[in-house]
Amino acid sequence: MLVGQINGFLLLSLTVAFWAMAHRRERTLGAGLAVGTAIKLVPAALVIYLVARRRWRAVAWFAIGLALLTPSAVPLVGARAFVEYAQWAIELVRPESVMNGPTNATFVGAMGRLLPHNLDLARALGRGLSAAALLATAALCWPRRDRPHDDALAFAMIVAVLPLLPPFTWFHQLLLLLLPLLVVGQRLWRDGRRWELTLLAALLAATDAMWVFIDPGHWWRLQVSGVYYTLSFPTLLCVALWALSAHEMWLVTRRPACNARERGSGEPDGLRAAGALASRKKRLRLTDQEDDAQPRRRRSQAVGLFRLGGVRKRPVRGCSGYSQVQTADREDGRRGT
Repeated sequence: MLVGQINGFLLLSLTVAFWAMAHRRERTLGAGLAVGTAIKLVPAALVIYLVARRRWRAVAWFAIGLALLTPSAVPLVGARAFVEYAQWAIELVRPESVMNGPTNATFVGAMGRLLPHNLDLARALGRGLSAAALLATAALCWPRRDRPHDDALAFAMIVAVLPLLPPFTWFHQLLLLLLPLLVVGQRLWRDGRRWELTLLAALLAATDAMWVFIDPGHWWRLQVSGVYYTLSFPTLLCVALWALSAHEMWLVTRRPACNARERGSGEPDGLRAAGALASRKKRLRLTDQEDDAQPRRRRSQAVGLFRLGGVRKRPVRGCSGYSQVQTADREDGRRGT
């Protein structure tokens, strides 16, 4: 806020949208993304995800909110401000530019710091990495009916990959990484993956220290090696959060079909994940106990019902907890009785 940055309000709008997505509040979800998009165009990428998920009410409220907010800003800043903003944005992200300063957290900026004497190659590598990350995000986040899904992980993936794609991302926007950090950190802590948590904490500390050296360090005459900036810790932090989210999403989509039926559409979304998942496990455990408590007499009767001809069919427990029928060609030892 000291330098006129509005990413705190942008984080607030995305947090409201994240909460609304977890609790299926479509009106609040659309309105939250509309407020964020009116501040900065970054949250508009999440609307594409809502379209893919067919959450049409949220998309409609987003369109209504944006249509109301955009004209309301004209009396405050004037129509000329929109034109100047568009011209400045085009100049900032022009394709031939390579801004390799330490405050640029994108792939293009990181490659420019690694290859300062060959900016054409740096630009090509940065664009290639951006395209690969974009395609991988779309492939993992795009919902399909034949596989489970997780909205919280998709939200985290999209927010984490957005700073890496354009030619320039000012480091203040990395404040938005608090959301994927919350989602990924909760999963890692729950699963006991301490070394990944330690790596994530080290990258976060190195990224925060970088801003100390850039701004206050300039006035305190702190000097650090150029290698520190070349390592591009902000870019590595974005990549780490995106990669961990992508790995978790890949595990969700690789679950077998029986687990997908048991758990609905993967792990529950957002802030209710732990409680809802524990409740489902408890219900499944009670169901299994009820199945095991069935009298042996009923099971023998069920076996007798499936004995037809010389083939015995006996019920067995399937992966989803329900009875399936398995046939076994056995000769009836008591033929003729």
